[in-house]
Amino acid sequence: MRSRSAAFWLWWCGGLLGAVGLGLAVASVLRDSARVTDFVRVPAGCVSTIEVTEGGRYYFYSETLAEIPEVGSCSNDGRRVDLDTTPDVEIEVIDGGGESVEMVAVSDASYTLPEHEGRAVFRATLESGSTYRIAVASDVDDAVVAVGPRLVPEEQPLLIVGAVLVLASLVVMTIAFVLTMRGRRRRRSEIPVHPGGWGVESPPFGSATNSEWAPPTPQDRA
Repeated sequence: MRSRSAAFWLWWCGGLLGAVGLGLAVASVLRDSARVTDFVRVPAGCVSTIEVTEGGRYYFYSETLAEIPEVGSCSNDGRRVDLDTTPDVEIEVIDGGGESVEMVAVSDASYTLPEHEGRAVFRATLESGSTYRIAVASDVDDAVVAVGPRLVPEEQPLLIVGAVLVLASLVVMTIAFVLTMRGRRRRRSEIPVHPGGWGVESPPFGSATNSEWAPPTPQDRA
């Protein structure tokens, strides 16, 4: 049984690394998409009431690609938004006691996903078990604000590991390609030369060399 070459195993390992890396990257994007889809969204010109079940620091994203939900309290119809630039928005968050929550301007979080694109513009600390009213104002009619935790897909562990595995697979398959081409050249150089070739020692078709040639004799012509 013929043993497998090193190039074969490198091709196999490279393909496996690439498949696993792509799988992890896709899983990371799908997970982030599900998280962003669950964000609370407040269209411009509306006031929404939310109840926080898990306290902590929340980010307010101005979205350029989103599905705006229908909000009956402000006559807002559900629609899809696709904007070229991030709208400027003003956000006011009121707690259950009627006090304004401190809003901090930020720009350290964003996401670009198949169904949503957003850039963080503010963050605030919200308490667990509290109810808040969120009001959004903007000069852009289709502006919408999404509320959720800090999210930077490029920093997600699954995506980073997936990207590293894909790069590793490219390196491994490049080495496999080089070894494969060297093996082919080596096999070609080892092909034997059969007698009757075009060399000086073996003239074509068995003809005589120039040193042995002589004109035909009368007997040969007879």
